[in-house]
Amino acid sequence: MENEESKTQKVEKYIDETEKYHYNQSSKASELIRKIVFAIIASCWVLIFADNGTYHQTNIFLKATIAVSFIYLLLDVLHYFLDTCSYYHYSTEILKSRSVEYIDKIYIPKKEYLDKRSFGLFCAKIGVGFVVAITFILGMFIEPLSAL
Repeated sequence: MENEESKTQKVEKYIDETEKYHYNQSSKASELIRKIVFAIIASCWVLIFADNGTYHQTNIFLKATIAVSFIYLLLDVLHYFLDTCSYYHYSTEILKSRSVEYIDKIYIPKKEYLDKRSFGLFCAKIGVGFVVAITFILGMFIEPLSAL
C-alpha cells in the first residue's frame, strides 16, 4: 500500500504533466490562430486596396473581418498581459516570502482563479478566431453589399 507522501507526489506529478501539456497546446493554438488572423487581415487589405492603394467598394463582411480581427488581437494581448503580470506578481511574492505557507494559503487558491481566467480568455480567443474565419469566408463568397 502506498503511503500518503508517495500518493501526493504522484498526484503532483500528474498535475505538473497536465499543466505543461495544457500550456504547450494552448500556446500552439494561440500562435496558429494569430498567424491565421494576420493572414486574413492581409488578404482583406489586398482585396480592399488591391490597385495601387485605390479603395474598392467591397462588402461589409470583409470590413467586419478586419474589425473582428483587431478585436482578436486586442484580446490576445490582454490575455498575455494579464497572465504575465499575474504570474510575475506571484513569483516575486513567493521569492520574497520563501514560505510554504504563502504558497498553500495564498498562491494555490489564486492560481486556481488565474488558471480559470486564462482558460476563459483562451476559449474567447478561439471563439473570436472562428468568427474572423467565418466572416472572411462570407466576405469571399457573398457579392459586395453597399459600401459603408
